[in-house]
Amino acid sequence: MPYEWTPENIAKLKEFWQAGVSARDIAKKMGGGITRNAVIGKANRLGISVSGEAKSRKKLVKKNNTNIEAPTRKKCQWPKGDPAEKDFSFCEKPTFETRPYCKDHCMLAYRRVVATKPIATKLIGARTAK
Repeated sequence: MPYEWTPENIAKLKEFWQAGVSARDIAKKMGGGITRNAVIGKANRLGISVSGEAKSRKKLVKKNNTNIEAPTRKKCQWPKGDPAEKDFSFCEKPTFETRPYCKDHCMLAYRRVVATKPIATKLIGARTAK
């Protein structure tokens, strides 16, 4: 039977987590067959960090002792420039459908290979040529 996360159990989890208790020890203290992985998963879903504060969903990219904000999933993630340079950034135009890039960069990233013969024909032909 799966562990039931009641409001009381969630409060206990938050209290232990904020106190810096390890996930394994939290699982032991809470009992009821809860596992370490269940504790970690619930903490992640609650968005709590080791210090107990809510996690920021924005990721930061460390560059030359400064942080730049990584693009969100709804903005083009095509890099512009050299990551080692100060003017490095991302395209950040709206993404195309479910892709991580804008339409222009999708055309660069997802090129179709035009073959003169199907690959299977090439493989079969290569075997029979011996």
